[in-house]
Amino acid sequence: MKTHAVKECLPWLCGIFFFLSITASNTWAADLVHDDFNGSTLDPIWRLHQGYADVQGGWVTLWGSTPGTRGGYIVTGEGTAWSDYHVSTRFIAEGGGSLCVEGPPCAWYVAIVKVRVQILRGDNRGTYYEVYMWSPPSEATTHRGAGISIVKVVNDEVSVVREDLAPAGVINDYDNKLDIKVIGPRIQVWASDQLITDYTDQTANPIMTGGVSLGALWESTTRYDYLYVQKK
Repeated sequence: MKTHAVKECLPWLCGIFFFLSITASNTWAADLVHDDFNGSTLDPIWRLHQGYADVQGGWVTLWGSTPGTRGGYIVTGEGTAWSDYHVSTRFIAEGGGSLCVEGPPCAWYVAIVKVRVQILRGDNRGTYYEVYMWSPPSEATTHRGAGISIVKVVNDEVSVVREDLAPAGVINDYDNKLDIKVIGPRIQVWASDQLITDYTDQTANPIMTGGVSLGALWESTTRYDYLYVQKK
């Protein structure tokens, strides 16, 4: 990178340069993860936990494997001291084959973003919070339109702690933007810039630190355009 020495400048101009340099440094330091998936392979910051991940054309495509292992996940920052942060991503849910609980074949059009991942051992195994967004085509599965669930997993013990239906038209059929903020014990989730879920973990053991995971449910396929994680 080229550097240019400034021999002299007016005091007010030097002050502006100093302010801009400090601002840029702080902004850069605030980025925990900034991945546009522009390469041809996963960046080394990621660990492929299970299933499959393909990086191509500025997207990472995740899909589950066999019914024996179910979903597909990539994780970064697992077990770190990351605490308060803002997660932003865009996803396209392409669905996929699986059986509904009720029996008839149906597809899952969902995104799964895990936050404060201390350890990820598999589907509903480990310690983390899971933000689960299902879009309108999943209605055959959910029978209740589009929405967001928050699942808390602690040492493989699973509990659904919050579930909210989204207003009609907020969550699109396939292409959606998802934002998550975790500040202290509070988790807020936005779909297309509209706040859908606001949950505070008031238990004695909120999960306070950990990384981020992107996933696809069971044998379905979900594509992610980018992942930005910014420290708050």
